[in-house]
Amino acid sequence: MQPELSKMVAATLSIAERQVARTLDLLEGGATIPFISRYRKEMTGGLDEVQIGEIKRVYDKLVETGKRKETILASIEAQDKLTDELKRRIEACWDATELEDIYLPYKPKRRTRAEIARQKGLEPLAVIIAMQREAHIREVAGRYVNGQVKDADEALAGVICLISSHNEIQAQGHPPTDSLRQRAAASVGKDKHDLLMRIAMSTNDIADWDATLNDAIDRCDTPAICQSRLNRIQCLFNFYSVDSAIIEAQESLPFILDAKQYSFYFSTYNTYISGLFKQRRFDEAREEATTMFETAQQVKQPVGMTMALQVQGSMYYKLGLYDQALTSLEKGIAICPTYENGENQVLYISAVLYEWLFMTALKVNDTERISRYADSYAALVKWRDEHGKVDPTGHYPVTSRSLQAFSFLKKGQIKEARRLLDEAARFIHPQIPANAYEHFYEARRELRKMTGDYQGAIKDMDILLTAHEGDLSFYMDDLLKKAELLAHSGDPRSCISLYHTYIQVKDSVNRLDIASRMDQLRTIYEVDRLNQERQYARNWMFAAFTGCLLLVLLLAGYIIYSQCLKAKNQVLYRRIQEQIRQENKAVETIKQIPENDLSRELRLFINLNELLEKEKLYTDPTLNRDDLAQRLGTNRTYLMEAVRTYSGNMTVREYIYDFRLKHAAELLSSPSALSIDQICYDSGFASRSVFYRLFRQSYGLSPNEYRKLAEKEKEN
Repeated sequence: MQPELSKMVAATLSIAERQVARTLDLLEGGATIPFISRYRKEMTGGLDEVQIGEIKRVYDKLVETGKRKETILASIEAQDKLTDELKRRIEACWDATELEDIYLPYKPKRRTRAEIARQKGLEPLAVIIAMQREAHIREVAGRYVNGQVKDADEALAGVICLISSHNEIQAQGHPPTDSLRQRAAASVGKDKHDLLMRIAMSTNDIADWDATLNDAIDRCDTPAICQSRLNRIQCLFNFYSVDSAIIEAQESLPFILDAKQYSFYFSTYNTYISGLFKQRRFDEAREEATTMFETAQQVKQPVGMTMALQVQGSMYYKLGLYDQALTSLEKGIAICPTYENGENQVLYISAVLYEWLFMTALKVNDTERISRYADSYAALVKWRDEHGKVDPTGHYPVTSRSLQAFSFLKKGQIKEARRLLDEAARFIHPQIPANAYEHFYEARRELRKMTGDYQGAIKDMDILLTAHEGDLSFYMDDLLKKAELLAHSGDPRSCISLYHTYIQVKDSVNRLDIASRMDQLRTIYEVDRLNQERQYARNWMFAAFTGCLLLVLLLAGYIIYSQCLKAKNQVLYRRIQEQIRQENKAVETIKQIPENDLSRELRLFINLNELLEKEKLYTDPTLNRDDLAQRLGTNRTYLMEAVRTYSGNMTVREYIYDFRLKHAAELLSSPSALSIDQICYDSGFASRSVFYRLFRQSYGLSPNEYRKLAEKEKEN
């Protein structure tokens, strides 16, 4: 931890420096945010998850800015252009955008291989390949052979440089989109849409995916609409909010199915199920996977059936049900069309299936299956290479060699495994996230463990822990593996500490699962009670005494259940009221920060809140992000960033819905003759069903239940 940065974080967030310093010490010690908020309150002074998350975000941002400043200073000094004044200016600057503006006149220009390929006119070919719409890439590449490009191989080599350059720039967070935006503004039709797609793929900004969707809608291009909807949902899932991704998937699936765009439909369905599973809504996810399979059967789409079995198998794997996982995944392989037909979606899902099958075989220690599926994956990658299927993700050659290396390790063939891992390492791109190469780090960890290099194995384990932090199924498994390595390395103290962390994380997860199960049992109980009552009505003449006894038991059970439910709901109502008070208090606290100490994002967020509170714009059901941006005198990208940063990673639309829900809760709590439907529309909701769904999702109660509890509280 850097003390000077700790002071800056404390000043930025208006949190005591001592609290910030202790929190950062815990984070650097490997503690997770949920763990710190739950079990280290005495050290942090009672900071909650949101505050700890903000401390980490601001600190990490400052650290990255500090590293960037060092790079910039070294670059300018190497050019012999670094003056004392310029150095002071750079060292005093902590705004990333302003820093890049200072550096811009001194940034060296270099003619990269990607730039050479662009000058040869190969950029359109790179776009075609990145879109994965052509089955015979080599034939397409042949069209670009000219005086500057001697053959198809040279054309494809140039494309690889362009795609790699794109990935590197994307990973660095500085996408060259300005020129693309200018070209898109001057283009029409499909050319414009392809440019908008490239921009969105570079930025992963939801606003740019909105632009692709709006363009497709304006042109009434149904396939493009379906693809843009899918891309937008995946962007929400990966970078913004799983809740939003689930809601939008629910809304989009019927449209895409009606349009018979089956490849987009089943990919969207896959993301939807993954979202349910990530929220630990296991039963819903399993049922939806079954529905997805049945739908694919009805429309005669074997790829859709395969994808349903794949997502089902991956869920079984994460739940530790490895036999069921193998059954589903192997059934998927049996149904899947041969990838040798060149269809990109088949190639993709086949690779995913082999990968999951390999991982499952490892778990059950089935040496024959491990070897078979490692070889199958390698054969697929070889076929891709031979047929000019460019890999824009950059992970296929690494994964192929890593799986085979693991297979050799299982056979005790360490020398061959090391050779393959050395080969794999040459394909690793430093700018691509580590989770793309997780099999490499797993195989290398195993190799190092087998050869007694426990410190090296621990380093690989740390990389995997970082890569799997958002997925508890893998993260908890990684904790145990690291604890085992620490024990072997002669560090029992750290080993015990890590086991303690594992137990606490597991306990926390179990509590979440219990809460979820209780909600499910509540529904099951209601259904069972109704079924029992119907059965009693049919059989009362034949079993009068038994029926009476059953009625008494049901009545007693219902009374007990009602009392418990009432007590639970009262606690929930009070918790909701306290939550709303705390949120309002947080906003008021932020408003007390002096104007000069506010960042651009925070100032914009405060202005947004004041605008929504004073003018109650959220009661207008047509209110959108563009309207708010215009009223605030900013653009929608800045607005999105401000909301995401200071609202707990919400989108603008979610934040508007949050205001509407609070307003509805206030109306429901107040003595009023308004009906619930009137409250719904007065709060800005255009749909009754959306209002009911979001209210229960946010507060755990229906609007009617909430109103009754509010009335009861006032009586007490």
